[in-house]
Amino acid sequence: MKSGFFEKGSSDEMTASNHLALGRIYSSMHRYDLAFEHFSAALDLDSSLSEALYYRGICYWRMGDFQLALTDFMLAADLGWNLKDVRNFTSYVRFKMGDYLGAIADLDQLFESSSISLRELLFTKKELDILKNNTSRIH
Repeated sequence: MKSGFFEKGSSDEMTASNHLALGRIYSSMHRYDLAFEHFSAALDLDSSLSEALYYRGICYWRMGDFQLALTDFMLAADLGWNLKDVRNFTSYVRFKMGDYLGAIADLDQLFESSSISLRELLFTKKELDILKNNTSRIH
């Protein structure tokens, strides 16, 4: 049952979709702490919400918890979230963690599975140069 912007549950409690909407609003305001709380609440109500996992992964990333961000991104992908979006973030998170080979592997998968331009990547040109220079030393 809808009442205004938000759906009402059986006893006027927040639904998963309400928490998801509030999480997106707080995320757009760069209030990742509050967005995180709502995405987590949505997942408590419906653990199959790939969108909540994906956006909570972004919150983790923005709050500096890269390992938990990777976990949420991969779970979101397993539940059917757009792999192009997931690989873009996982490659960048792995780069920030210093896992250059993992970042390259994710980028390879990204370019193999979808059409994406360099402008769509989260990386700056300087970061791509760092990645290129570090991986050439590893090989």
